[in-house]
Amino acid sequence: MDTSSLLNLLQLIEADERDFTIMNRIEQLRALVANNNPSEGPQITERINELLAVLGASRASLFSRTEIDVMESLGADHYFGQGLITSLQGIMSSAPYELNSQLTEFARLYTEKYNTLMRLASALVDNAVKPYAQKQDELAFTLPNDEIPPAELSKRMGELSTFLRVIQECANPTATTHEAPEIVRVSKGTYDFFLNIDPDTLKSVVSLIADLATIYVAKKQLWDAGQPTVLTEAEKEELNQLVERSAKKRVDEFLERNTNKLAGNDNHELRARVSTSLKLLLKWLAIGVHVEIVYQKTVEPIDQTSKEGKEIAKKATKQLAINQVYNLPLEQLRLPKPEGEEDQTDNDESPEEALETNTENNIEAEAPSEATTEPEDTTADDEVA
Repeated sequence: MDTSSLLNLLQLIEADERDFTIMNRIEQLRALVANNNPSEGPQITERINELLAVLGASRASLFSRTEIDVMESLGADHYFGQGLITSLQGIMSSAPYELNSQLTEFARLYTEKYNTLMRLASALVDNAVKPYAQKQDELAFTLPNDEIPPAELSKRMGELSTFLRVIQECANPTATTHEAPEIVRVSKGTYDFFLNIDPDTLKSVVSLIADLATIYVAKKQLWDAGQPTVLTEAEKEELNQLVERSAKKRVDEFLERNTNKLAGNDNHELRARVSTSLKLLLKWLAIGVHVEIVYQKTVEPIDQTSKEGKEIAKKATKQLAINQVYNLPLEQLRLPKPEGEEDQTDNDESPEEALETNTENNIEAEAPSEATTEPEDTTADDEVA
């Protein structure tokens, strides 16, 4: 990340502290805990819930994985945004006799880290660095940081182009042409590409990734619960079927929302193309290729009770799921294949070839079921990417 983007992140952290007095809230919580008064238990619970709610709708809660990586390089990922929420939850679940000392130490470290970062921000400004001015939500396409040969880079960029073209076609099926995504910046020293793309496509990509993320987060919970890493053939098949069902359900829901736009068209081909795109996402996950959303964030004051504040909280929920899955070890992102089935993690077939071939290997296309239940109202969610 360049210095302009770094300064932008630091100023967002400063704006969070200014608007939400996070340091003061942590100190108030620490003082209550230090009193060691059992009658103040409900007040402590109320304070921690208020603090977690504030943090969940803060600017830092919207940080993408690439932005969190920058905070990690500064030793600050545990002190802001979702990292701070996790840190506080861990402290508050500790033994009562350790709670006061742990919270006191954390409050000291938080203050120290915040002040250090603000000195860094001032130094950047003093050296005429200007913060990056992000004009809209961006799509980030990040490749593993090892050395990547040109042929590999070309292949991945071609896959990205194909993936976005399919999603654009499905998000805007009535459009005769689609504006190509524009790469607006590239992180120095990494293979992180940031693109501007139309809002409808961006919203669709967010939903697709967030839905897939829930599958892998659930899978991680199985590992955390002590499930064996060597799965039986039946367990492998069950996991594969879970992914297939979830992906097909996502295709059905996606096309259902566009039924009015697709009148008279053959939905079967679109269904197959979306299915192929989902499988491309699954392949990327398993080799460390990430598609992320970098939300536009402002240092302007935010009222968390306003519509804007509530939208931030909704976006942060999806961002958390996406960040969680990208934080998993690669071995937990590789779907186990039943015995005798060839591993398709990274075959040589181009995405264009995959989209042009028949749908034999795609998720089987089924028409949306004619359920008698009323569809869930997604109007509010559709306002937020």
